[in-house]
Amino acid sequence: GGGFSPADFPLAALAAPVYMTAVMLVLHYNDLLFLRERARRNWSNIQISLRKRRNLVRPLNTIVSKYLEHEQELQAALARMRTEMRTATDDPAAAARYLAAEQALDGHFRAVVENYPKLKGAKAVAQLTTALTRLENEVALMRSGYNDAVEHYNARIDTFPDLLFARALKFARLDYVAL
Repeated sequence: GGGFSPADFPLAALAAPVYMTAVMLVLHYNDLLFLRERARRNWSNIQISLRKRRNLVRPLNTIVSKYLEHEQELQAALARMRTEMRTATDDPAAAARYLAAEQALDGHFRAVVENYPKLKGAKAVAQLTTALTRLENEVALMRSGYNDAVEHYNARIDTFPDLLFARALKFARLDYVAL
């Protein structure tokens, strides 16, 4: 007893390479999964940015257009009042129209000033433009991040030894996005 057979030495020598091969296989598989999930997460980020843009732009556009419409009506009323004021000095009927227009405008103007102390349509349009630009930049950054992740993932599944895992485990190539 106690002796080793000649087959025991090669088996002992192969234990470390077999173990390291198994560890390498697990690490490569996990890395491929990580890269694929990172690309999918980046695609989800693009979808979220697009939803934010859709959910924000429409209501903001409606608000700004209503605001500008309201301000335009107020400007038109002011112009009518100025016209009536020019003719009011000569004609009593025109003076009555002027006073009626002035009272209507005064009530309308007070309600507007109480709700909107500063009538500045350009500021609202500037805020809309800034919001749109910020959202477009966000979508562009998300698209760039997604395309970088896809490029890295596709490069990895096309190189050895990941190519073997990708084909055996059916890792599919991902498409780039060009929004």
